[in-house]
Amino acid sequence: MQFIRYSLDFLPDLTRLVNSHIKNIPPGWVMTEHQVSQTIQSAPELWGMHFPEQRAEFTLETLCMLVDDHLVAAAQWGTPVFGETPPALNNASVLFWLVGEPGHPGELKLLVDEILKRARATGVERILTGRFCFGVGWLGVSAEWPHVIRALQQAGFVRGSQWILLTSAVDPPMINQPVLPSSFTATWNENNSTIEWDLGLHSGDALVGECSAWGIPPHFSACPGYSSWCTVEWLGVEPDYRRRGIGRWLLAEQFRKQAQRGIQHIILWTETGNQAVRRLGESLGFQTGPECWEFEKAFLE
Repeated sequence: MQFIRYSLDFLPDLTRLVNSHIKNIPPGWVMTEHQVSQTIQSAPELWGMHFPEQRAEFTLETLCMLVDDHLVAAAQWGTPVFGETPPALNNASVLFWLVGEPGHPGELKLLVDEILKRARATGVERILTGRFCFGVGWLGVSAEWPHVIRALQQAGFVRGSQWILLTSAVDPPMINQPVLPSSFTATWNENNSTIEWDLGLHSGDALVGECSAWGIPPHFSACPGYSSWCTVEWLGVEPDYRRRGIGRWLLAEQFRKQAQRGIQHIILWTETGNQAVRRLGESLGFQTGPECWEFEKAFLE
C-alpha cells in the first residue's frame, strides 16, 4: 500500500471510482474523464458563483491510495489561504470529496487518517465535508455509500446535518395552485450568470416566503439531459404566514417558471427532520431519494 499524489495517470481509474458512487444518486449520471479532471481542478470554485461571500483561495491536495499499483481510494481536501478565510471556514479544512472501493475499507480508513494528519499539521482546528464536488449540489456524503461513512466515523468524524433528496417530474397542470390574497405580490430575480431563479412573495413590504432554484453545476454540462434538470435550493415561509398554502404556491410557481425554460425534472433537498417540506413534496408527487449527511472532525488538544 502507498499514498501518492494524484496525477493524470490515475484518471481512468478515478473516473471509474467516481462513477460507481454517483450513478445511483439523482439524476443518475456518470462523468467523462474530462469532466472528472475539470472538477478536480476547480473543486473550491464550483459554488463560488452562488456564495461570493464564501469564496476563498485554497491550498489543495488530491491524495490516492494504491494497492499493488491499483487505485482503491482517493480524496481531495484543502485549507483556505490565510487572510482570505470566510467566517464559516474559520480554522477549518474542507474535504471536497472522498471515494473508495467497498472491498478495501481498511485502505479507505488509512487514507482518511493520512488526510487528517496532514490537515492537522497545517494548524487548523477541524476538517469538515462540504458540497460533494462530483454531485449536483447536495451536501456531505450519500447514505448509499456505507463504506465511506464507516471510514469517516472510524476516523472520529461526527455526523452533523442530515438531508434527504426528493425528485419530481415537472408537470404544472397536475399541481393544484392555492388561491392567495390579492394583497400578495410575487417578484422574480433571475441571474443567468449564476444560473439562479429566485422567487419572492411579499405582503406590502413584508417578506412572506421565498423559493430559489439553481441550474445544474456547469461541470455536468456534457451529460445527456443536462439542460432538463434543475435543483430547488431554498423554500421558506415566514412563521406568521405558515399553514396557509404559501409553500405549495411558491413551489408550484417555481415549477411553472422552470417548465417555461424546458426543465423536465427537479431535485429538492431538505433536512430529514423537516416534515412540513417532506409532506409538501410528497403531496406534489416528489419521490423520496437517498439521504446525504454532513460530517466534521475536531482536532482536540
